[in-house]
Amino acid sequence: PVLFRLPVPLARDMSLGFLGQLARFPGGGTIIDLMGHMRPDPRLRTSLLGIDFPSPVGLGPWLDVRATALPALVRFGIGFLE
Repeated sequence: PVLFRLPVPLARDMSLGFLGQLARFPGGGTIIDLMGHMRPDPRLRTSLLGIDFPSPVGLGPWLDVRATALPALVRFGIGFLE
């Protein structure tokens, strides 16, 4: 509820900043994994132009404009980040 009261860019930056810091913290990746089963199923693995992607799901460039949460976002089953 607190984040919904903040301006969207600030709430986004705070959320992604927290996730990025958590992923960089020793054991943080395990904590993210324990929040839910987020790794993509191996059957979703896709190959295109010689590049292997863990899943065909990608995120556009405007979600994490400062690239602060990349170590966390890769744990959410994202196959690629534009």
